[in-house]
Amino acid sequence: MKINFRAVIGLVLIAVVVYVVATSIMSTSASGTELTLDSSSGYVTVLNSNDTPVAARLTARSAFRVTVSGDEPTELVSAREGSGRNVVQAIEAELPPGDVVLTITRGSDVTFQLTSEENIQATAVPRNENDTRTMLIIGAVIILGLLFYVSNTTNHALLRQLRSGRRPAAAEPVSA
Repeated sequence: MKINFRAVIGLVLIAVVVYVVATSIMSTSASGTELTLDSSSGYVTVLNSNDTPVAARLTARSAFRVTVSGDEPTELVSAREGSGRNVVQAIEAELPPGDVVLTITRGSDVTFQLTSEENIQATAVPRNENDTRTMLIIGAVIILGLLFYVSNTTNHALLRQLRSGRRPAAAEPVSA
């Protein structure tokens, strides 16, 4: 049996593209008293069922803005902290009890550090809807191109079999 290494490389690249796209748009959840979550351009939902507020520290390398939803939506703007190589943009805020959504409205790669006396739950969505859509479209185009490459390296053997109405031969069961 001859192995077509070009086709195998194409299939491996398809698996890599699926993995990269899936992990870059997948949300992460955490619960506890001290949470650290990252988001590129998306949002973080904090579920605080306690009566105490949650201390939040948001940091990034470049300036950013965050909208805090709740009873009264507010927009927070980062301020510069530190000097030289240790400079960061940061926001410190108290999040009220209940469900709060922190949405990045400007900037990217924000780290959310949440601290509470009681357990809280948080979910981070790393990308906003436009970035997610773009990632999925680019991933789909790359996968379709790789599928054509794999088909082309096998001289479109599977397509010929499908067009002729014959089913690809299945392996015979081994009898012992």
